[in-house]
Amino acid sequence: MMTSALLLAAFWMPTPLRLFMNEPSNIWVTGSPYILLPGVLVVAAITGHLLVFRLLARSHSAGSYLS
Repeated sequence: MMTSALLLAAFWMPTPLRLFMNEPSNIWVTGSPYILLPGVLVVAAITGHLLVFRLLARSHSAGSYLS
């Protein structure tokens, strides 16, 4: 689902990849602070989820649970 949202945003931006030609174009994503969404915040969210899943897998395989 997250990938589809990122692809739709990229396809609406005024670049050569733009597929949807209806107006208004999606230029708000290129300004500050919105440029941080795909560049920093999405990467941080994915990293956080991976760390939590890794911790849960370790605790499950060791037989202990988080309290």
